[in-house]
Amino acid sequence: MVALKFSIKGISVISTMILARLLTPDDFGLMALASAVYAMVNIIREFGFDTALIQNQRAGRTHYDTAWTMEVIFAITAASIIMSVSDITADFYGDERLSDVLKMMAVIIFINGFNNIGVVEFRKKLSFNKEYLYQVLIKISGFIVTIPIAWYWRSYWALLLGMLSSNITSLLLSYIMQNYRPKLSLVAIKDLFSFSFWLFLNNILFFINNYSQNFILAKFVGSRGLGVYSVSNEIATITTTEIIAPINRAAYPGYSKLSHNKDELKKTYLKTLSYIALIAFPSAFGIFGIAPFLVPVMLGDNWVDAIFIIQIISLASAFEALNTNSSYIYLALAKQKITTKLLCLRIFIYLPLLVVLTINDGVNGAVFAILFSSLIMFPISIMRLNRLVNMRFRSVFISIYRPLISGAIMGYIVNQYTIHIKQYFIIDYDIIYLMVGIVLGIVVFSLCLIFLWLLGGRKPGPERFLVNRVFGNI
Repeated sequence: MVALKFSIKGISVISTMILARLLTPDDFGLMALASAVYAMVNIIREFGFDTALIQNQRAGRTHYDTAWTMEVIFAITAASIIMSVSDITADFYGDERLSDVLKMMAVIIFINGFNNIGVVEFRKKLSFNKEYLYQVLIKISGFIVTIPIAWYWRSYWALLLGMLSSNITSLLLSYIMQNYRPKLSLVAIKDLFSFSFWLFLNNILFFINNYSQNFILAKFVGSRGLGVYSVSNEIATITTTEIIAPINRAAYPGYSKLSHNKDELKKTYLKTLSYIALIAFPSAFGIFGIAPFLVPVMLGDNWVDAIFIIQIISLASAFEALNTNSSYIYLALAKQKITTKLLCLRIFIYLPLLVVLTINDGVNGAVFAILFSSLIMFPISIMRLNRLVNMRFRSVFISIYRPLISGAIMGYIVNQYTIHIKQYFIIDYDIIYLMVGIVLGIVVFSLCLIFLWLLGGRKPGPERFLVNRVFGNI
């Protein structure tokens, strides 16, 4: 699953590097706003039926057929709504291009609704090799359509046609790779909705948490500012939330199997969290430190405004990554209500900060709202987990403190390197400075991590696993 996300994110990063030189921030901003509208309407489909099928170890054909039937109904409904609001939305934001973009997205939603629900079995039966192939082929199909069209047209339509290609490929592969053939049925609708109702509420709150800034930025700073933010967010989360997501998805079926043994569930959670921290913190602090060279190399000189935004989002994403894992514990224990309450609390904290800081400081204010919210919610999430499975904050801290401290030291040293390097080297070789900075970061983080691990008594954990892989058993 990690390999899957690396592959998908790798394709996405290469695509962004190319498209940033072919399209404008305004093009990206237009698509970001349209995607937010798409996501808002698509909420009516977000009942998490796939999650319900994984959680229910005894789900049968009637459950799968009912889930597929509801997906079709909701997709048709969502597509119709987007069609009907496309002109109104374009008028509200004063951009007539938005109307045609939304109409194309309605077509995409319609196609997506007919995907074979049977592909859920890839995750439920832990057949992650099939999940890998399925997802990567979808991403490749979008890439090979988007790039040539962008090079020829230099238009945001390249992004739309790439999305269309990906969804058509997803539809076809879902029936080619999975023998299950769904039928229209509503027999198990009560069973699915009893679990999925809280997931639906969570997805509404998830939308507010993750897309509200798009609407606010589009209104107060325009599509260009939103475009800079959306691309910055893509780069800042390259190896934090984007790589952590597959770990969570892979861990969820395991959590479900351990849901009746809270002691083992707690141990598995802490072990998973330690590996998440080992990825999230060095990635976040590394991107923070190297951003002044990363942006010119990846995006070009026209995107220098993105440097500071990327630095702040990268720090926020590390704590967001840690927070996401606990929600899968709640799902495994059928305690979706807890995630709903935590999301409500985050919105209560985040939205006022977002509005006030965006009005006062534009995009920079918006990213600080994200950072502050993430820092506040992390200890609150741990306290709630403690009440459920006796998860002490001390246990969590022991699982993450070595990557946290090592990452912070690395981030500071690499950042100082980026500040001072050009004072001594006049020649503008950003790509060389970037590569040197990455190597420096890896060395500093590794040394600090191993030192802290040795100082702590070589206890079992991800550090021992890595050391044994490199140097043999010690």
